[in-house]
Amino acid sequence: MNSKMYIVFDIIGPNGYIPYVYDNNKLSSIMNWELRNTHDNDYFTEIPKMHSHSLVHKNEYSESDTYLIPLDWNLENTSIENILTPDFYNFVKNKHNFFIIYVNYNYEYPVHPLL
Repeated sequence: MNSKMYIVFDIIGPNGYIPYVYDNNKLSSIMNWELRNTHDNDYFTEIPKMHSHSLVHKNEYSESDTYLIPLDWNLENTSIENILTPDFYNFVKNKHNFFIIYVNYNYEYPVHPLL
């Protein structure tokens, strides 16, 4: 059996997969900013991407594959439960083949949660 590696994102916006640069308190401002701005969200071009919905609700999960969840380094001290959608968090919390990695997205967005 061939093992594959995937990058997993929770949300797809008009610019592609939205990087994990947010926690639950900032998600609405990130979504609003994504809808109003055009830019390239094509991170990790060498590794196939998956939407968390496909894993949780469409049975595309495989025990033999490796799944990476790339969080912005600014979220290093934020609980993963406050970043992932509830369905995805409940799905991954007992899996052995999901790994959190911290990256620097250099993502430009308004940092105030009410914008």
